[in-house]
Formats: sequence, structure tokens, C-alpha cells
Amino acid sequence: MKDIILALDFDGTLYPIIQYDSEQMLALSSIENGNDEKEIRTFIDMDKRGCLLPHEFNSQLESHVKGQESAIVEKVVDRILTYFDPSELDPLRDILENENVHMALLSCGTDILIESFLRRTGLLKHREHMLAKEMTVKDGRLDHFIYHVTHIRDKAEKIKELRTLYDDPIVVAVGDGPTDEPMLEEADYPFIIDWRGKIKDPKFPRLFNFFELKIFLKNSFLIK
Repeated sequence: MKDIILALDFDGTLYPIIQYDSEQMLALSSIENGNDEKEIRTFIDMDKRGCLLPHEFNSQLESHVKGQESAIVEKVVDRILTYFDPSELDPLRDILENENVHMALLSCGTDILIESFLRRTGLLKHREHMLAKEMTVKDGRLDHFIYHVTHIRDKAEKIKELRTLYDDPIVVAVGDGPTDEPMLEEADYPFIIDWRGKIKDPKFPRLFNFFELKIFLKNSFLIK
């Protein structure tokens, strides 16, 4: 069977965002350790309203979480896992059991949050490729970002790079919103996942769950 690159976003794609995404939750969690609550909530409000450019968001997030104990990451993932039933990812795990499917996690988010989530949901062993901001840890505390991704276009460029690693692969991409559009436009089969049925007039074919993706791939003879 042909190689399939399965490109997945993280926040809003592998789990539904109920109130805060993973990085917003990371900033919020720092309040418990002494950070100024008003300042953190203002930062999150500005992010939600789209008032921050990527470099502004990243620099402010780094300043808010720098020096926090790395254990804060697990607390964030604990909360994410209350947003949904992790068994809803079972069809995705079934897809990834196919040897011709190569998982690429392409996100503008933070790597240690993503890796913790993947580990906790049994998906980490399937991750073959990843693009995300790297959060360094020094003496058990969060330190600073290394920017492997700075713009949403970087995810599309990563797909172009991944295509060269396989023999005429098929790219299937799943995202959840406007920041995923360049990645989705680069895919052969792009999908928007709408966990709660609230996305109006999606620009790409809509999935409500990963079971629908599994059925599509089976019916298209792309997986067994």
C-alpha cells in the first residue's frame, strides 16, 4: 500500500478546546506558583481576541512560565484529559497501527505539552515526525523556547519536506481552524475536525471524530 503521511495539528485537533488551549493553561497554571493573576488573565484574553502577533505571544508566554517547575506540564495535560474521553482517540490509534501510515505532528504549540499528551494517550510511539516550539528545561524548571516553527506557513513547508522522504506519498491532514489552512492546502486529503459541531461553513471537508477518518481511509483503500 502507498505510504500515507498523516499530518495532525495538536490543540483543537487531538482534543477539543473547551475554554483554554494547552499554552493558555500552561500560563494559567503559573498563577498557582506566584505569577500575577491579573497579568496572566489579560495575556490570555488578548490571545483569545487575536490581539497578539505570534512573536508577541511567544515572548510573553516564555516570560510567564520561565522558572516554573517542569511538573506543571503534567498538570496541564491532566486538565486536557478532562475535556474529552480519551477513548475517542482509539480510531486514530487503529489508523496508526497500519505500517504505511506515518504520523507527523505539526503544531505551533509547545513540544513538551504535546509529547506529554501523546505519551498519556498512547500515541507517542506512533509519532515519526514533529514540528513545534521546543521548550528547554534547566534544573527541572522551564527555561526558554527554541523556535523550530515561527509561522503557520512552516507547517505547509514541513509537509513539502516530508514528501521527499517517501515514494510518492499521499498526505492526509487534519486541523481545526484558520491557523491550519496552509497545512491543509498542501495536503491531498485535508480535513477539519469539529469535535463539538460548532464550526460554521468549514473550508475543508468536516470530520466530527476520528472514527469518520478511519472509515474514509478504509473505504479509499488507503489502510487495511
